[in-house]
Amino acid sequence: MRRYFFLLISIAVLLSLTLPSIISGNIAFVFDMGRDQLWTRNMVELKRPTLIGPWGSIAGVFFGPLWFYLLSIPYLIFNGDPRAAVLLPLASNLAAMIIGWKVLRKYNHPQAADLYAVLFGVSPVIVGLSSFAFHANLLPLTTLLFFLGFYGFHKSLFINHKSSFNGLYLSALMASLSFHLEPVAGVMLTIFLGLWLIGTIIINKARINNSLIRLFIYSLIVFTAPFLPQFVFELRHDFIQTKSLMSYFQGENHSLGGELALGQRITERITKLAGTLTHSLFPTEFTSGKWIIFVAFILLIVLSLIKQKKKPEKDRFFVYCLLFSVYFILFHYLAYTFLFPAELKGWYLYGFSSLFILSMSLILENIKSQSRLFSVLVTVFTVVIVFLSINPIQRFFGAKKPMPPENLGTQMEVVDWIYKDAITKSQPFVVYTYTPPVYDYHYEYLLWWRGTRKFHLLPAEFSYRPGETSYSQYKTEFMSKQWKPEDAKLIYLIIEPDSLAKRLTGWMGNFPKAKQLETKEFPSKVKVLFGTI
Repeated sequence: MRRYFFLLISIAVLLSLTLPSIISGNIAFVFDMGRDQLWTRNMVELKRPTLIGPWGSIAGVFFGPLWFYLLSIPYLIFNGDPRAAVLLPLASNLAAMIIGWKVLRKYNHPQAADLYAVLFGVSPVIVGLSSFAFHANLLPLTTLLFFLGFYGFHKSLFINHKSSFNGLYLSALMASLSFHLEPVAGVMLTIFLGLWLIGTIIINKARINNSLIRLFIYSLIVFTAPFLPQFVFELRHDFIQTKSLMSYFQGENHSLGGELALGQRITERITKLAGTLTHSLFPTEFTSGKWIIFVAFILLIVLSLIKQKKKPEKDRFFVYCLLFSVYFILFHYLAYTFLFPAELKGWYLYGFSSLFILSMSLILENIKSQSRLFSVLVTVFTVVIVFLSINPIQRFFGAKKPMPPENLGTQMEVVDWIYKDAITKSQPFVVYTYTPPVYDYHYEYLLWWRGTRKFHLLPAEFSYRPGETSYSQYKTEFMSKQWKPEDAKLIYLIIEPDSLAKRLTGWMGNFPKAKQLETKEFPSKVKVLFGTI
């Protein structure tokens, strides 16, 4: 039991930093989350499996459907409660913590294992990704497994000479599954996979034999299998995604937007990488020093490798992990700079966090082993990081702020108030939502979910404007069977804050029949205008 002490404490810390917010609804629930819940609902309630996932930034291109199928699990268990969806990234990151800890112990790095668990449990990036439901939040786990598969392949091929080991299968599968979670990250992992394999074989002068060829063929099959639903979709829809991708690379499809000049990309990419590293390891107080931290991290890797080279017996896992981290960072920097002209979104790099924490844990263990003084310094450093990350003074004694408009708890408060008010008036009613992204997926889902699960009532119509159903697939299947829009006597207008007043004025023009409306304002600054029509 003693060996599990730090792991169990770290699990408890991560849960304490995330579960209270999830249970209370103090979690983000916006455009993407609402859309995903609607698609999952359509799959489960209508029993219509999907072949594709969410649409991507490139028009006509879709993610793989894995995310929706994963979401269906908490949907079924918790009866559609959107808070349950957050348990997916939380479980994924807990799995990444446990797997990383076990692997470090397996390769004789027990102190690094404990450091990894502790740093992982308080990492601002990991805590953040474990606190809202988004497909890219699963990348820390897939990236960690991607690396471990590579090491397993390398070890079996060049150390233990057991070519039957399926480490390459694992890396191929993780690269493929990343297309379901974030296609841009999937593309980069796939290119890296190919280049790393070629480089590994050339540098180590591996002999190409039937066993190795068979391994590559099986790995290709494993990589291809998760694309089967999308391939069926392509056959049914005249290869729309293939054509859209070709159009993008030919410069005819500019839907991705945000393209940067080469000079801007050179600095923007390194800034984003430095920011991801800093937020993976340190609390927000260190944000301003991200360049120093990034340079220090690279220098520590280089110095650690130089010192390891002088040892008569090298620690193969230690060396491989640090080298892999350097090559991984360098490849992504060059690929994103020269092959990807669009702005680098922060979630493309979510997977780096587990690799950064793994490498830093090994480095700190190495420093700690140098002398008693260094051991004390590393311990103090870790304690300070943990204390600042948890921030117990602010967490337990700081003033509580109202939840912002994008939080689930805020939206549930608004929706519940509308239902309670409408029920007391016992008349048909309609609800329309003004939200800056235009499409009101989050409120559409909550109005349906709360209406069917708690109040057993639905509005005669709920949308972002009267008569609009085209933006939401199968919407008519989930509308009120009791009333029609023309039956409505009451109207409720949900208005989220927006800095562009002209847009709100234009939207209000959709309701010429609404008479003098009363206003209900919530602490989140969300307003509900209500009255008769």
